[in-house]
Amino acid sequence: NHKDIRAYKGYLFGAQFAPDNPLYPFKRLQESTILVFTRNPEKKARLLLALGSARAKEIEEMAEKGKTTYLQGLAQSYEKTMQDNAKILDSLKGKLSITPLLLETDKEVAKHLLTFEEVSAQVPVQAVPVINKALTGAESVVDKVADVAGRPAVPQDLVARLSGYKAQGLLSEEEVNKIVGALTREE
Repeated sequence: NHKDIRAYKGYLFGAQFAPDNPLYPFKRLQESTILVFTRNPEKKARLLLALGSARAKEIEEMAEKGKTTYLQGLAQSYEKTMQDNAKILDSLKGKLSITPLLLETDKEVAKHLLTFEEVSAQVPVQAVPVINKALTGAESVVDKVADVAGRPAVPQDLVARLSGYKAQGLLSEEEVNKIVGALTREE
């Protein structure tokens, strides 16, 4: 279901290697090489998205196999990949041609979020913070996509909920104003 990195046809061999395969580092080396030689920012963003999807799939597979020792490295790799993706998306802000890329990113990262939430329920308690790291990486990309697409920093339904919290005394007026006054989702 995740976007497949193999679509980039950059692997010489080993596209199917899982993190528990001793030859997995060769797969990752090939991915790094493909990234280095991808100069077009839109293509690089798509490639990073595909790599993020590969890491999300690997996280899911390792969790299903009960091989939680691999999750830390995979989650860190996912988070770094998605941070790089967000930087490229930010650099492309204002270009009309990136709308399909933003929609594709939004859709794919939504799948990642669902995957990580499912995995979080499967793994031992001590592995949950690792999965939360991956969730944070995915959420930051969702926020960046919203900012680049020019969506409001605070969606209207959230403004209404915040007002409700203020009315219940759960948030102060100052706290609500600070949140509603944010210019970007990242803030």
